[in-house]
Amino acid sequence: MKLKLLLLNVMISVFAYAQLVYDQDDSMVKLTLSEVSYMGLYPDDSDVHLNMTFGNAMDVESFVNESCTNSEKRLVYTIAKSSNSNSRAIQVHMSYGWLPSNLSISVTASQATGGAGTLGLPSNTVVLSATAKNLITGIGSGYTGNTATSGHCLQYKAYINSLSGLVFTINKVVQVTYTLVEE
Repeated sequence: MKLKLLLLNVMISVFAYAQLVYDQDDSMVKLTLSEVSYMGLYPDDSDVHLNMTFGNAMDVESFVNESCTNSEKRLVYTIAKSSNSNSRAIQVHMSYGWLPSNLSISVTASQATGGAGTLGLPSNTVVLSATAKNLITGIGSGYTGNTATSGHCLQYKAYINSLSGLVFTINKVVQVTYTLVEE
């Protein structure tokens, strides 16, 4: 009887061991997330128009500091950066065309709406020139979204600095360029 029990015990042990032994192989998966930087204007299919009209042509002195604004464009971006890389900034400059010295165009960015993450902080109003200046700074990993109500609203403003030599029938086209840079 002891022999039968021993034989039965050995058979159960061998069967149980056979159930536990199986073929196994491992593979390591390495995931790499590349840094992403995207920036654009919304809507991207329209120009900005600034039209100055004057009420009382007899009061020429009132034309100084006269201005008009347009807030139809929004600046949107998506940034995925490594934790040890610098934050990003968006610079703006006039890349084509010129304005007479007695006219100026400025742009101001609002606080970002929509999105998530570390969104940038608007700088003060930037008077456009050929020299790039920071418009938004401190952008970390985040996104603004890309709808008509997300991102930074851009307000363009044209104004007269001086009447000296001003030609009132002037039509000027300038190109404004936004550049995403590392701070």
